[in-house]
Amino acid sequence: MRVEKIGLAEPRDALTAGIAAEHLVCADLLLRGWRAFMTDQSCPYDVALECRGRLVRVQVKATRAPKPTPQRRTLVKTYQWHVRRAGKGGRRVYARDEFDLLALVALDTGRIAYMPPSRHLQTIFIRADGDGERLGGKTGKTFQQFGIEGALAELGLGASAEISSIAERPLARARDRDADLFRDAVA
Repeated sequence: MRVEKIGLAEPRDALTAGIAAEHLVCADLLLRGWRAFMTDQSCPYDVALECRGRLVRVQVKATRAPKPTPQRRTLVKTYQWHVRRAGKGGRRVYARDEFDLLALVALDTGRIAYMPPSRHLQTIFIRADGDGERLGGKTGKTFQQFGIEGALAELGLGASAEISSIAERPLARARDRDADLFRDAVA
């Protein structure tokens, strides 16, 4: 699978890159039909997601481009995120209860991986080529493996918790209205 760069300007600094990533995550969630909003800079998480009446705290991490990562016999381009530390220069370590999910953003392509709590490691690597090609008997992590539905399922908030698409909401309202009209006609 070939992934195209989205052709945006390089963010000026780390803060600008982080803010851009937060906006991408919020937009991705909203376009998928979820209720999501960005939080204030004083919050320990970046985006809030409402799912089944529960607030899911999402910490966003950004990387600008893939880097060559040494493997046993070759170099593989991967996106890399250091996810245990916060603040400028990684001065602070995140507490276990500061957020529920990680959203890892590749700024050059706009791709997002949503990592459930079981995947909150020190450093996360995701293959840049995106095809999950077997390399020496192992498959690297890909963006396709880490959608929002799977991450929410690990929190006990499966995809059935919400109407999965904004386009389906008017249809759901119409079905409810038709069911009400049918009940009234039969009664």
